[in-house]
Amino acid sequence: MNYTSVPSKHTIFGPCTKQIHFETLPDPCSEECCMGGWDNQLATVDLNAWVLDKEKEIEERGWMVKKDEAFQDIPPYRIFGEEENNTSTIKGNSENPKKGWTILSLFKGGSKPREYKPDPKYGPTQLAVDHHGHGDKGVKLLKLGHDVTVVERFSSLRVTGLQIDLRGHGIEVMKRMGLEQAFRDKSAPEKGLQIVDRSGRRRAYFPANKDKSGKAKQNFTTDFEIMRGDLCRIMYDVTKDRIKYIFGTAVESFKEKENSVEVRFTDGKMDQFDLWVGADGQGSRTRKMMLGPDTADAFYPLNGVYIAYFTIPRPIQEGEEYIATSYIAPGRRGVMTRRQNPHAIQVYLGCTTDSERLKSSRPGDVKEEKSALTEIFQGAGWQTEDILKALPDVDDFYLERLGLVKLPSWFHGRVALVGDAAYCPSANTGMGTTSAIVGAYILAGEISRHCKRSNEEDADGGGHEDTQDGLTTALKAYEQKFKPFMDQVQKGISEDKGWSSISTPFGIAILNCFLGIASFFKMNIGKWFLREDAKGWDLPEYEEMLRD
Repeated sequence: MNYTSVPSKHTIFGPCTKQIHFETLPDPCSEECCMGGWDNQLATVDLNAWVLDKEKEIEERGWMVKKDEAFQDIPPYRIFGEEENNTSTIKGNSENPKKGWTILSLFKGGSKPREYKPDPKYGPTQLAVDHHGHGDKGVKLLKLGHDVTVVERFSSLRVTGLQIDLRGHGIEVMKRMGLEQAFRDKSAPEKGLQIVDRSGRRRAYFPANKDKSGKAKQNFTTDFEIMRGDLCRIMYDVTKDRIKYIFGTAVESFKEKENSVEVRFTDGKMDQFDLWVGADGQGSRTRKMMLGPDTADAFYPLNGVYIAYFTIPRPIQEGEEYIATSYIAPGRRGVMTRRQNPHAIQVYLGCTTDSERLKSSRPGDVKEEKSALTEIFQGAGWQTEDILKALPDVDDFYLERLGLVKLPSWFHGRVALVGDAAYCPSANTGMGTTSAIVGAYILAGEISRHCKRSNEEDADGGGHEDTQDGLTTALKAYEQKFKPFMDQVQKGISEDKGWSSISTPFGIAILNCFLGIASFFKMNIGKWFLREDAKGWDLPEYEEMLRD
């Protein structure tokens, strides 16, 4: 058995961030180095410490060390194995990734040695994601043997925004993407949600869900809370070397041709793609262009419901905990604060209002929106006066009119929609981020299943669908599989009266009493109000994502 001399240390890059240094031959099934198998590990391996004097044992176990210079300029590599879910992406010498490539395969003795292939840089399908909305939806589309371009209208990665969370199937998708450890490393420190009255007295407290598996129903505060900017950075860091990002432009128009979509950008440039995906938020321009000028937009605003999001400086006080605080004020108004660091707090001002001033304000006219909200929240009680005093100096203010996006179809030809652009559920459901990441996962999975690379054959040796037919099949399957989920999430939201059902001091007192009782008996009432559970719907699995 021949082994190539290699530098003393190499790193296997897996989906987790745990690093293990072995100076002796490890047992791949030991608890020390194996949590769910080698495909879940990031291991720094000192090869010289045991390769040369452990050849017999290595051979008996069926392990292999191999250096292949033929593909040293095509990072990264993938390991292909026989066992299900036995695929991972690895890189070579981290100090100089184009030299000294060493591929190390560790697996249980008796298994057939794995096959090594370079991960293709280009495939027959070129996918573009229009990502110039206010959300982070859509960037979750993985590169599965296709050439992917993400277009962002901001000049750089946009990492602003407040706290978001994952629930239910969204947690599982994040885990399948191999991002759980990176997510937890950046998770928000929030421990739970307290309800206070006008004087600031606590009336109820609901701690965060303690189930680390993510399988149990989450409370108001989930075990998977993160700042939007941190999630964007995680997504960007794991894709920037495999996806083309274009910043500082947006789609101006597109024209479908027989075999492609021709896109004109606001900077005057043009390009062609096999598929154009709009992930540009509830006010999606892609959606409006896809529907055409003679079709009404599919955004259905809720009954005068608005939420403003921003942060204000506020140093943490001695004894203060990282707890979200919610206050329900008379007049169909509500305030919530959350602390993400010792220096500032997040503020959410929500209301159901007939204010003509707010209704007629131009979206993005921050000065007018701030002024209108100041009028609405005057005299609301609790900390609102201090918050309103700080509002004029806020530089990250964003006002959203809540509503649903409901479409008969999420695609037309070679143009598709994902996230809020296709099926915005509104913040009332607590399912915006989860719906986006699950939808993007299914879209990517169906593309991987039906749009195969030109050099790839079916498992039975047969051919594959051509790009056009494959895309049509994939987009239809995306709709058919995910619409039942979104129908449940959106059900009844447009009829919900929101803040108006608890607009009087007496009604608020009764509600606070009910919440206090629920808190005393440690009831998880978050699962009653939020839309985490989609009954009778299971998250699809895509073996194609593991093979590519």
